[in-house]
This record gives sequence, C-alpha cells and structure tokens, in this order.
Amino acid sequence: MAYFYLFLIVVFVSAQNVLSKKYNTSEYEHNVHFYNAVTAFSSLLFFLISAGFRFELAIAYLPYSLAFGIAAFCAFEGLVLSLKTGPLSLTSLIISYSLIIPAFHGMIFLNERIGYLTWIGILFLVISLVLINIKKEDDEKFTRSWIVYLIITFIGNGMCSVIQKAEQVALDGAYKSEFMIAALIISGTGSLICGLVTGKNRLREFIHTLPTGIPRGIANGATNLLVMIITGVLASSIVFPTISAGGIVLTFIIAVCVYRERLSRPQLIGYILGTASVVLLNL
Repeated sequence: MAYFYLFLIVVFVSAQNVLSKKYNTSEYEHNVHFYNAVTAFSSLLFFLISAGFRFELAIAYLPYSLAFGIAAFCAFEGLVLSLKTGPLSLTSLIISYSLIIPAFHGMIFLNERIGYLTWIGILFLVISLVLINIKKEDDEKFTRSWIVYLIITFIGNGMCSVIQKAEQVALDGAYKSEFMIAALIISGTGSLICGLVTGKNRLREFIHTLPTGIPRGIANGATNLLVMIITGVLASSIVFPTISAGGIVLTFIIAVCVYRERLSRPQLIGYILGTASVVLLNL
C-alpha cells in the first residue's frame, strides 16, 4: 500500500502543475490571486482531516506559520504566473531545483554534512541550467517575466522547506497539522485580498477558478498528507527521489504529448541531467 501511495503522490505532484497550466490556457477571465486562494483553502481540508478536525492554538508555531504562509503565497503565485509565461516542462524542472535552498541551509545553519552525491547533484544542476539555456535562433526566447516569476517561485518553494524544517526542529515535531492549517489560512487570505483588490469582474473570475483550483488544492493537500503517512513506513532515500524524479518525468511526458512542447537536443540532455540532479540532491 505504501508504494501505491508513493505512486499517487507522483501523480498529484504532476497534477498541480498541469492544472495550473490548464487554468492559464483556458478561455475564461483569469485572476491568479483568486485561483491561489481557492487552492490554499481547498488544501486546508486534508490538514483538518489529519488533525481530526481539532485545532490547538499555540503562540509557539504562529511565527513559523506566518513565515511559511508568506513563502507559500510567493510559491503559489509565482508558479501559476511562470506556467502562464513559460513552458510547462522546463518550469517544473527548474522549480524542482529549489530543494538546493534547504540543502545549503542545513549545511550552513544546522551543521549537516553534505556528501559527495550532493556535490555531484549540484554540478549536474549547474550543467543542466547551462544546457537548458542553449537555444536555436528560431526558438522561442525566454521572457524576462518568466525568469522573474521563476525566481519568486524558486525562493518561495525553497523557503517553505526551510521554515517547515525549522518549525519541526524548534517544536520537536509538534503541531504539524496546526502549523500548516494556520499557514494556509494566511496564504489563502493574502491571495483572496489581492484578488478582491485587482479583480474587475470578481464574481465571474472567482467562479472560473473553481474547476481547476479546487482539484489543485485537493492534490496539494493529498500530496502533503500522503507524504506524512509514507515517510513513517518507507525510507526517505526512496520516497523523496522517487517523488521528485517521478513528478518531473510525468510532467515532461504530459508537456510533450498534450501541450506539444519541444526541447532542443542540448535542452533535452540538460533536462535529463537536471532530473538526475534532483534525485542526487534528495539522497
């Protein structure tokens, strides 16, 4: 059953990217902020379930929830916008590189030792980034806005892992569900306020987020809940490389088959090296 859960996690990780891309390519009036608010509040359901619909309020985890909520807000907003302005395959790969942030945080601030596999992973990452940026003259150019949104998502996603780790270390693993519930309330409320301020046809824009926003939130919540379940059964050395590499490969297949994205030969080599890099950085 644990390996079936692992398979579901890979599917849910890819589903979040695909649903975001589908929302951006729909003919409806878009409001990214409403979309992310719906995602955050839908994701709340799974953490309420894992907490048995019990919520213990404590000052101890609130600063971490606030920090995580801000980071998640940046990650959610940046992801949808980067998928709107750039290719699905490369966006999902580069965002996966954000795990280098918690890796270096652990090395610098938590005195965690970095093994040779991690350094090889970092080397593959650098080579991958160089190859990905090699494009023919007639290829579509990467836009400045795509790069900016990628950076926002990259930092936000990486900081989510750092803050989650810090909360678990500081509070000795307590308040896992409460911490996430409070963080998602903060992130979702921030997105909702932005949507109300920037929206034009607010009700129509909000309704149009529901068909993809709710499933995306459910996929996000299910991913986090299943990860909490299987990490107590399977070794982390199996779980996280499988999730990362599986999500990247499945998203790439969907990008090529559904959205007809095509990579040049250097980019394809860079993509393969990047996938290997993510696996090595997870070991």
